[in-house]
Amino acid sequence: MSSASGVLKSTDNGKTFTNIKTGAYLSVIGDGTHLYTGVHFNSRYVTALESNDTAWSDFNTQDFDEGPFQMALDSTNGILYGANIRAGVWALKINSDPARRAIKSSPKGGIWSLFNRARWVPWGLPKR
Repeated sequence: MSSASGVLKSTDNGKTFTNIKTGAYLSVIGDGTHLYTGVHFNSRYVTALESNDTAWSDFNTQDFDEGPFQMALDSTNGILYGANIRAGVWALKINSDPARRAIKSSPKGGIWSLFNRARWVPWGLPKR
């Protein structure tokens, strides 16, 4: 679970939580093998194995104005989508076979591609 104090994990159905990655995170997603997230301000996406969720590393060297506030995974096609504040919606092709996914391939799993550069309207919809 993402939070202002870090990525949190519960092993007892939410009774207690352990911080497994410090920082301000708005979104975290897992694909059954890896976890993905990015810190809220001026960040790179980071990843960890779900089986070793305290060992995080940069997914690649791309920097974003802001980290993801929402992420979605298309597991059929192996595409991870990230909606980033002030940076638009991005898509990343990851290996669709979980057994072959690598977090440290060359260049560390791939390059994010701009999907839609639309900007959010601050503080609600425009006035008519």
